Amino acid sequence: MLRSSALTSHRRRIRIALVVALLALVTVVVAFLGGSPADERVDARRSVDAAKGKGADREAEGGVPLAGMPRLRGRVFALEGPPIADALVCATPWTTPRSAGRWRWTPTLAGLLATVCGRSDRAGQFALATGGGRFSVRASAIGWRPAIHEAPVAVARGLEPPTIELALEAGGRTVRGRVVDRFGGPIDGVLIATDDGAFALADDEGAFVVTAVASSIVLVPWRPGYVSRGVLTPAPTSDLVVTMTPEAVIEGRVIDAEGRPVVGIDVRTGRRDSEERASTDDRGAFRLTGLLPGVVQLRAVDDDHDGSSRPLEVALGSTLVGVEIRVGPSEVAVWKIVDAETHEPCAGATVALHGPMRAYLPEFSGDEAGVVRLVDVPPGDYEVTIRAPGHVTMSDEVLVDAGEDRRITLEPGLTIAGVVRDADGELVEGARVALRAAEDDGKKTGIAASTDRSGRFTLREAAPGASIVEATGSATLAAQPTTLALTITGDRDDLELTLPAVGELRGRVVDDHDAPVGGVTVSLRATESFAAMGIGSGDDGTFVFHAPPGRYTVEASWRRGVAGPDEPHSGQPIEIADTRRPATVVLRIEARPRYRARGRVVDPEGAPMADVAVSVPGAGIDALTDAAGRFVLEGLPRPQVNLSLDASDGARAHHRDLDVTGEGALELVLAGVVTVCGEVHGLDPTGTFTIGGYRFPADTPEFCAPGIPLGPQTLVATQGVRSASASIDVVDPPPRVTFTLAAPAGPIAGHVRDPEGVPASGHVWLRRADGQMIATTTLDGDGGFSFASAPSGPVSLVFRWPWQTSAVDRWPRIDVDLAPGAARRDLEWVVTGRLSATSP
Repeated sequence: MLRSSALTSHRRRIRIALVVALLALVTVVVAFLGGSPADERVDARRSVDAAKGKGADREAEGGVPLAGMPRLRGRVFALEGPPIADALVCATPWTTPRSAGRWRWTPTLAGLLATVCGRSDRAGQFALATGGGRFSVRASAIGWRPAIHEAPVAVARGLEPPTIELALEAGGRTVRGRVVDRFGGPIDGVLIATDDGAFALADDEGAFVVTAVASSIVLVPWRPGYVSRGVLTPAPTSDLVVTMTPEAVIEGRVIDAEGRPVVGIDVRTGRRDSEERASTDDRGAFRLTGLLPGVVQLRAVDDDHDGSSRPLEVALGSTLVGVEIRVGPSEVAVWKIVDAETHEPCAGATVALHGPMRAYLPEFSGDEAGVVRLVDVPPGDYEVTIRAPGHVTMSDEVLVDAGEDRRITLEPGLTIAGVVRDADGELVEGARVALRAAEDDGKKTGIAASTDRSGRFTLREAAPGASIVEATGSATLAAQPTTLALTITGDRDDLELTLPAVGELRGRVVDDHDAPVGGVTVSLRATESFAAMGIGSGDDGTFVFHAPPGRYTVEASWRRGVAGPDEPHSGQPIEIADTRRPATVVLRIEARPRYRARGRVVDPEGAPMADVAVSVPGAGIDALTDAAGRFVLEGLPRPQVNLSLDASDGARAHHRDLDVTGEGALELVLAGVVTVCGEVHGLDPTGTFTIGGYRFPADTPEFCAPGIPLGPQTLVATQGVRSASASIDVVDPPPRVTFTLAAPAGPIAGHVRDPEGVPASGHVWLRRADGQMIATTTLDGDGGFSFASAPSGPVSLVFRWPWQTSAVDRWPRIDVDLAPGAARRDLEWVVTGRLSATSP
């Protein structure tokens, strides 16, 4: 018996040694194959370790020495002078602030990957081993408003960076919460950034505390191995739960038509819920991380190439390898944004398009060379807004064409600065200052900023010429703004604006036990006008309004998205006088209720569905169903909620206005999806075609479209202006589908005139019978329009005057039935007004 036991123990030790050796071998292979992504993980882990207070001089994982890295040094202290210990100081790659509206920092995944954090010591001193680059430095501490170093700090070997001074002001709004995984377990070491510049770090139990400035903030949590998604939350709050999903990863390579690797091409997911991107290395290889489970189709785009992968299904926390994207000639519009004077590229430029259907398209961002690629933008006229740091914003109507190469110049912007004072001559913090062109009566353009603690404002990227500057106080209702007319010919820093005298209302929000209630929306409404505004109560329940003399009504309610009483608490009308003595009010409100939902997700036959994400949109609350399809959601914001269901195979459903006050369990139905395969006849083999939102290469007619829901469905195959539809009953297994694309019609052209025969000006849209946009064009000086080709069959032409903003279905329209190969150049269209037309 003893010998048998010893032998068993010996065998166990051998097995353990073999497992350890195998793990070591796998680690070496992964480190060798990982390349650049491994370096990113090293930097990321160094950031989290530094924030936890671990030694900054030790070697990071992977053997990267930190002792020789360039450092940022400085100190954190209170405005009154004493140092602040244990403040979290973080350096992120510099992001130039935008001048439109109140600037709020937007944390990005790329920025968080390169963020380096550390803690201040008892003397408030800190040192960050950042490496080289330009950084924005921020300091956060519990109970203190975050401080941001105004200018970028350059760090390089041999260059002694300046000592950073960060002064914190007491106050702010406290947000407390926990970071958990989909099964409710805590996640430690999560770096959390807010859009107003604060940072926090989750402890071993996943708990975090962050101090916010605004009454609502966006939290962006980040940790290697998890998906990073922003969470909108009111501030203050004490019970926020942030759920993070294990990331999925896709690895592959991009090749051209001859099979050669394509270097430096962008690869992106194209999913709006988790848009991620990466660039290929010198072998054409890429690695996409931070992906949510589901079906995605990758797109590879640069100036010369464009191509898509087949639809890919990625599972929760999985890694999909061996993906190959074959690209051909690019048809993406490429714009290069340059400085009008120096002709140097404008790095960080953005292009926003306002489409012909009055729907906003995603904003496109440029690279360091000022190149912006407009991916998947249908040709046509768009209202374009182009911004670049340090330059005047350009707004114009532009014709976008696929495959075009355009050069756009932006004028350098000017800087206008000054101070804002109240009627007593005191400097005003938080006043809003806006600048616009003098001829802009609609106030649709311009730039704005808020005054800092010293009452000073800075307006960057101002355009030269006759301008109007307006100043209004912080939380000021219906007060006449102070205006100043000036002609801008160069930079100025001597403006001084004085706000008119207004009264003040101070108050507190308390519960039934007279305890202060934070995070409540307090609304001030004038009794003799429609003017109203709302602000959030602070941690101590206080709020302050400034308004012209008059009678007002004050209301307190839980802000939208957070549970509250059925009716807001309304105070009695209160008089605000133009005196030095403020009016005061106390509002009582019921304690905020929290709700719990439990249930299960089933398919149409009642079978449970596992690994389905159940979430409350916009609340940052979600859960994953277990093997029996069950889920539990804690801390729901209201008794009636909307729930979204997302399965890893692409199935989705939305259940609205669910009552979670009862004791019974919810049963949510999620229709299954299948992959439908078939073929398309009549394709042009040089392009691509789309089915079910996915793109397929046209060199083969075969396709397999995933994520098609079970039940009666109408599928549409589209290539260019041609399309074909098929109505099928989708079952499991699904039937095979065959499409035949009809031959296109020839050119279609005509003229648009008013009843007196005068050529009209405006736009004409070409739409399919189902309302889908095909193309758009602008009328020429004779009211003429033309389209090179159109789909055969019924189509619609829709006309829009330049000033017309009413509903699309009420605009002048004619319907035309086009024969294959036939041309229509004789359309004469008389538009008699905004809402009617006579067809030919």
